[in-house]
Amino acid sequence: MERLDARLLGMEAVEFHWVEPAGALGLELEPPYRYPIAIDLSARRFGTRVVVTGRVGCRVRLECSRCLESFEGRVESDVVIECLEGIRPERREDEVRDDDADAVWYEAPFVDLTDELRQIVLVASPDYPVCREECRGLCSGCGANLNNDACACQGAGTAKPFEPLGAVLHAMKEQQRHG
Repeated sequence: MERLDARLLGMEAVEFHWVEPAGALGLELEPPYRYPIAIDLSARRFGTRVVVTGRVGCRVRLECSRCLESFEGRVESDVVIECLEGIRPERREDEVRDDDADAVWYEAPFVDLTDELRQIVLVASPDYPVCREECRGLCSGCGANLNNDACACQGAGTAKPFEPLGAVLHAMKEQQRHG
């Protein structure tokens, strides 16, 4: 993973563009991340603070949460990271300071953004990926992929899934009324 040299930064933005394999960000064991990650950043230094902005993105291999089919998608996110020079001060767990709560600490002269970029990519990944908006998913009765096949259970999958619970609730209410 490329590191930023804070000595080369000033108040004017310095652009950085590179591509890393998923393993460089520690994503080699995460199944969706098989493709290189494009990193486009701009960095400025204000005294001992370094502010990094830009974008990170990559193609991913996902499984649709509706039909369970595999598909290729894209994960992209904006990057805004504030870095402070030095070693993170030790604090009690209950002590909070707003000025550096979200800051990344670095030991001069190099700023290593590996962990932050990894987290940004992971957070940008969808919790429930969908192959396409009009995906019809799986039949709840027979499990057929409704995008490809007609339902084999002929309507059994259209039953109300909470109907048995409704019957139990109804029986409980009857028992209370008569008991």
